[in-house]
Amino acid sequence: MSENTQQPKADMFIGTAGYYAKYRPGYPPELFQEIVQFYRLDGTGVMLDLGAGTGQLSIPLARYFESIIAMDPDPEMLAEGKKAALKSGVHNITWRDGSSENIADLHAKLKLVTMGRSFHWMNCDRVLSDLYAIIEPEGGIVIAADSEASRVPSNFSVVRKAVIEKFLGKRRRAGSGYYEVSEEPFEAIVGRSNFTLAKISTTTMTQHWTIDSIVGHTYSTSFASPAVLGDKLPDFERELRAELQKLSPSGDFIEEIETKALLLKRAPQRHKKWNQ
Repeated sequence: MSENTQQPKADMFIGTAGYYAKYRPGYPPELFQEIVQFYRLDGTGVMLDLGAGTGQLSIPLARYFESIIAMDPDPEMLAEGKKAALKSGVHNITWRDGSSENIADLHAKLKLVTMGRSFHWMNCDRVLSDLYAIIEPEGGIVIAADSEASRVPSNFSVVRKAVIEKFLGKRRRAGSGYYEVSEEPFEAIVGRSNFTLAKISTTTMTQHWTIDSIVGHTYSTSFASPAVLGDKLPDFERELRAELQKLSPSGDFIEEIETKALLLKRAPQRHKKWNQ
């Protein structure tokens, strides 16, 4: 899916960082191996992780670069990322407060830009245009996201969605605003940019969930965070736990998560600069 049709609110992920760091699934090791091989990463150059969150792409890729800039507009996400990096013994990441609107402020030539579960929040055309100016001629972009097109909803996600809609309504929240999904695929957006879609990588991993981790994951989202739920939270959690317990008395769940990554290469410029 492409960018949302409304500007995201600054409070989209307020209060979610601790849950995000603890309960959001990372990415399959096979994806990192493919990125390293495809872009011939050798420990040199600079990488930008745009919309870095808590560093789920930055930290595993850190040893393949001289330095990494992890940029996110949420200071709490950056703080969790710093803690995770230190715990992993990673010291070459600069955690920078900023968003896709601050690309022009970067004064570095980039070997690679990664965007994990974040591109859909951005003005996609403008981001690709702005990045073109600061990516090395042989560099590229990785856009990674959970694949929705081929993903069969897990039994617990269906139940969770029903409970969320009961308490918050059918329109999907995004902090104090709402999120409207565009039907335009990322491939179409890339097709009108100065980047070439060189490869599509699809990887799958098995995720084991418990009732506690499903609840924690729910609170890591923009659409059902503690801030969004407000005073409805105690009743919401009580009902969600009860419904999950009915679904699996053992409290254990298994989900197959498919990650789709677009691997882009910088192409000769053929379009005017995006200036809207």
